[in-house]
Amino acid sequence: MYGRNTSSKTRSSRILGLILAILIIVAVGSYFFLIQPRLRSPEVVLTKEQKEVDDFLNNYYLAYGNISTSRLVLLFDNDAILSAPDGSVHKGVDNIRSYYSRIFMGYENFTFAGTIVKIEVHGNDAYVVYDTRIRTWNFGSTEAPQFFYKNSFELKRQGATWKITALAMEQTMPK
Repeated sequence: MYGRNTSSKTRSSRILGLILAILIIVAVGSYFFLIQPRLRSPEVVLTKEQKEVDDFLNNYYLAYGNISTSRLVLLFDNDAILSAPDGSVHKGVDNIRSYYSRIFMGYENFTFAGTIVKIEVHGNDAYVVYDTRIRTWNFGSTEAPQFFYKNSFELKRQGATWKITALAMEQTMPK
């Protein structure tokens, strides 16, 4: 009789465990299918001109991530102005080159994740704002720190391409 009671309790425990597992799976599934999509920002639909500007600025982030000062400065107008997160202002391509060269010293590369906040295109002028998360990879580091920025670009069409005429980088809090 003792053996029957034990197997009955074991069976009840298994059934109870199975029911709890199903409830947990349903709860987690409900979160991912019902609640999480509401938390995501809506997908941005870009016009042809906005897409062109976004593609151009993706080149900026690729060059930055690859710590390529020479590729970065090609994206700037000769008289561009860069306002750095530390409050310093750099005018002209040569000063902007010096700024990036100094920033890139000691880093292996950078990784970016960005969100478009705004892209406005008015004829040959564009104004763009991105919220970005930058992870810096130092030589020999295992866990790279993250920094959060609001990057505001002013661009001007020059021939078939765009040039950055002004860039303001502001460090922000994580979102």
